[in-house]
Amino acid sequence: MSVELTKEQIALGDLRTNHASLMQRQHDLNEQRYALKARAYQDFSTRQQFCALNEQIAELDEALDISKFSIVKLEKLAEAADRAAAYVEPVVKIARLKFTDPEHGGIYKTHMPFDARIVKVGLYDGFGVLWYEFRDGGQKREREFRLIAERRDDSFCLVPVSCRHVGTWVNGPQVWHVVEKA
Repeated sequence: MSVELTKEQIALGDLRTNHASLMQRQHDLNEQRYALKARAYQDFSTRQQFCALNEQIAELDEALDISKFSIVKLEKLAEAADRAAAYVEPVVKIARLKFTDPEHGGIYKTHMPFDARIVKVGLYDGFGVLWYEFRDGGQKREREFRLIAERRDDSFCLVPVSCRHVGTWVNGPQVWHVVEKA
């Protein structure tokens, strides 16, 4: 089984290797410093060596801090890249409900997913159509839609209180309203 590494994971491995070598170098310098400190007689050159080792250790400490910060930063980037690679955007589908005989102004029952959202109501190929979008795989529920006809010269249309208006389309002299029973 082969595993493909991302460039973040490879860079992280390189940083960790570099960090480990810096830590080893710091350990070796500290050993030298303690050996100098343990000498019974310390002359001027010993003190100079001791000061030089302290400067090198201070530089290494700074490099280790930067290295540790870089590792933490790259770990976060690699984690974000892993999450992004694992993320699958949900697919949204669009479906339609065709009102096949709008002339009778009837009731249409259909099973739609719970998250179905009505996008548009309109006239398509001579039939009233309701388009809705939903995410695939959800449970379904029964929804009831009613068509209410109105003549264009009417000033208002009566909608049952138990219904909510969904959309309207015009077909010749008639205006059709689609309402959903709440």
